[in-house]
Amino acid sequence: MLDYFAMSRLDEPTDYILYHTNIGEGLTDEERARIKSLWETDILGHACEMETSLFMACCPGKVKLEYAPQKTVEPLRRFKHLWEHGVHNALWWYADYPENVVGNASYASEEKGKVVLDIYVAALARAIKAVKEDKEAPRLQAEFSQRVRNKRAE
Repeated sequence: MLDYFAMSRLDEPTDYILYHTNIGEGLTDEERARIKSLWETDILGHACEMETSLFMACCPGKVKLEYAPQKTVEPLRRFKHLWEHGVHNALWWYADYPENVVGNASYASEEKGKVVLDIYVAALARAIKAVKEDKEAPRLQAEFSQRVRNKRAE
């Protein structure tokens, strides 16, 4: 959705460029390996060990792990018969995770979350530096806007 939203900002000329990031794409191989080494389970997603650990690091004392399922929640794959044909629908999440959780949050900890948060902060700092140094996006936006103006004038 963010890619679509960013592209929709080109509908009208602006004096700014909208950048967005997926921090996971900006991690180094070493950072990815460090993060992966933290987890007791391989299943990551909503309310999983990683997401819960991050929340615990950001909001200490707010997570009540006693409410987390004490087993690993794996996808039920109830739409496998559709997915193997490339068919999707709005119920995909519920079909896989009716309890609205993935993995096993009972392994989460504030310490693990702090490690990941520090890595994400470093990656975000690199992303901000790259944006500040970017000369190509402004050049291409000016070129794009000029081409649009020329087409409208025809």
